[in-house]
Amino acid sequence: MRSPLALCAAALCIAACGGDEPSAPASPLLGVWRLQLLGGAQLPMTCLAINCPASAQLGPLGLRIDVLGSSLSLAADGVWSETLDIEVVTPTGLVRQARTIRGTYTVSGTRVLLNATDNRAYLTCEVISGALACDDGRARYAR
Repeated sequence: MRSPLALCAAALCIAACGGDEPSAPASPLLGVWRLQLLGGAQLPMTCLAINCPASAQLGPLGLRIDVLGSSLSLAADGVWSETLDIEVVTPTGLVRQARTIRGTYTVSGTRVLLNATDNRAYLTCEVISGALACDDGRARYAR
């Protein structure tokens, strides 16, 4: 006859050693990550310029959106949030805004899948050399 302690230990081991399903967040991922590269360019960078020459000066329509920075927070409960610091430049002036996006995430090995609150995939990242490389290298976050 097995002792209750041995049965409890076996049950805990089975529960903890499940298959390859996505798991709860791993502790090295937790915390704040800062956006370093977007589309291969360092921040700040222009992500949208309508009818603007290569110098990103205002063109006939005069719209430019610059990404100044971003912070991505991963919490232990599988929830994430990203706050984008953007600047919208028009012929009439400049507006600086912070936009926050939220959702949940799962971890499978070195891959991290972030889904927005409406359940759409937001980012697919991989931990590479202590950084988060997302969407096939289009975005890179570091501590």
